[in-house]
Amino acid sequence: MEMTLKKEIGERLRKLRKEKALTQKELSKKVAVDYSYIGKIERGEQLPSIKMLIKLSGIFSIPIGYFFQEGHIVGLLEHLPEELMDIAGDKKKRIFLKLLKDMDEEDISLITEILRLLKEHKKTYQQRRLLTEIPLSRVAEQRRPYKKKVFKGLR
Repeated sequence: MEMTLKKEIGERLRKLRKEKALTQKELSKKVAVDYSYIGKIERGEQLPSIKMLIKLSGIFSIPIGYFFQEGHIVGLLEHLPEELMDIAGDKKKRIFLKLLKDMDEEDISLITEILRLLKEHKKTYQQRRLLTEIPLSRVAEQRRPYKKKVFKGLR
């Protein structure tokens, strides 16, 4: 039996909500609607507006098309590496990838090298910052004990 669009959207919403460990009330507060409305959507009794789907896709960091995809495509998305799922949920990273699509191989090599250098610089900067943030008590513990120098001629 073919599922109706309302039921498909409802099931996908329920799945997303549960993955984020949100109750219907918590989700309803985020989208500024009554929690019973969320329940109706999840049960397939209410077809949400495009405006509501846009709000929901923003909350869950997914493209709005997720609610309209065929079940087998949604299943494939779940098997993507976590890094790609993170990128898909971040608008700035998606924009960056779209820009990369139109670049030639030399530009991509240059950008890759720049990103590697930035990452290395950031790591070095963080290590320096950690060194300057060592508490004085730890510095004192690391020093050698003070030894009095005794001069033979001053006794």
